[in-house]
Amino acid sequence: MTFEDQLKALVYFHLQEHKSARHLVQDMQENEFARQNVAPDEGISRSSFSEAINHRGLEQLQYVFENLYKQASAVNSGDILHNPS
Repeated sequence: MTFEDQLKALVYFHLQEHKSARHLVQDMQENEFARQNVAPDEGISRSSFSEAINHRGLEQLQYVFENLYKQASAVNSGDILHNPS
């Protein structure tokens, strides 16, 4: 599982509001969209997914999150200034 695979899986996990790694892995096996766009090409087992999420990429994910948060905040602030409700 590459870092990109991990990032796609975590984003999908939260967007789809999965309740567990088991539910996410099952969705990546059964759902055509998830299988083609989220799951690693070689597939992944629940234990491998859990190990990858728990043991690597924390610093990289934190960096990605912080930068996306800054970008989203800037876009959101601009929308509020240009489109007051």
